[in-house]
Amino acid sequence: MESFYVVPEDVEKEILSRLTVKSLLRFKCVCKSWHVLIESQTFIDFHLSKAATEEDNCLVLHRRRDFTKEYVASVLCTQTLSLLVDLEFPYFEDNKMGISIVGSCNGLVCLCDNGHLFAVFNPATREFKALPILPSASLLPNEEFDFKAAAFGYDPITKDYKVLQISSIFNRHRLDHYLFQIYTLSTNTWREIDAAMPAYFDEMYPLINTYRKGVHHWSAYEAILSFDINREVFGTIKLPTPTPPWHNQTLSLLNGSLATIIYHLEARCKSFDIWVMKEYGVESSWTKQYTIGPLAIEMPLGFWKGGELLMETRKGKLILYDLHTRKTKRLLGHGHPRPLQFYTYVESLVLIKNKNQDVPRLLGHQNSAHLM
Repeated sequence: MESFYVVPEDVEKEILSRLTVKSLLRFKCVCKSWHVLIESQTFIDFHLSKAATEEDNCLVLHRRRDFTKEYVASVLCTQTLSLLVDLEFPYFEDNKMGISIVGSCNGLVCLCDNGHLFAVFNPATREFKALPILPSASLLPNEEFDFKAAAFGYDPITKDYKVLQISSIFNRHRLDHYLFQIYTLSTNTWREIDAAMPAYFDEMYPLINTYRKGVHHWSAYEAILSFDINREVFGTIKLPTPTPPWHNQTLSLLNGSLATIIYHLEARCKSFDIWVMKEYGVESSWTKQYTIGPLAIEMPLGFWKGGELLMETRKGKLILYDLHTRKTKRLLGHGHPRPLQFYTYVESLVLIKNKNQDVPRLLGHQNSAHLM
């Protein structure tokens, strides 16, 4: 009688953790023990920790189609520079022109529709959740409500996902104050918070925020604004140097460190000063690490995992600049020039509690075995 070799559980777990989400979802049907393992929180966390260290992470690129001008999120592979798939937003069928990506964290992507409708989805598992409608703000007769900014991230202390919504309240068309609301995924509820407004808040550039270890960061003209998602408080970080007139800055992460890219707004061929905060929160640790250019670039978008700088031309083309070799390579054109957002993305099995049955539909052909 033949004997069969039984694979130890820890070896089995290690092997499965190296597989793609698509394969794991299929392998749940192999046997009951694999189904239980793959759906366990321990394995989900273990698989995510493995995926986050891989070099072939993806980007979620928020772009506009050339002809329809509709917004679409495209998932790109950073290793092959190829388009994996376009994702459609079924929850926002009535307003595809105003959709923006709030953030990407642990394989979950958060979207919003001008601050009115929010949704969280996992492109790899196709789980989707429409968030509850924001509770109406208590406004006086002469007050008006306007969306300013939003952020999405993971609270490492409570092990929960949160969405921050920032609204401007106007009185007789003049800015009166701000309203801060937070959504918590585990409770599926919104609540107001009494957060002290930091200096330079009015100067905040709200379109894109940079997320680092539970803290969101936004560019402002004279400082960097931060929001601690666990403590639910705002803060400020001084810039390494005052932003000169007619210049702008782009925040990003370079090898895990907060970095700012300062460049001239109007010059056709721009030079870029790249400052890196060597020790987070220590303003004296800002170091000018690179100066590159001049290059015929419209604006820098941020850094990829390998340290390459992703930039956009005036015609809406994407360019990668290698900081070490000083060589550039062209990616696909993303569509209608500006506005464009991009966020790093990694496939995960992370579950969305109280998910909707209606899931996002994937469009177009798929060039990878990763996404379903």
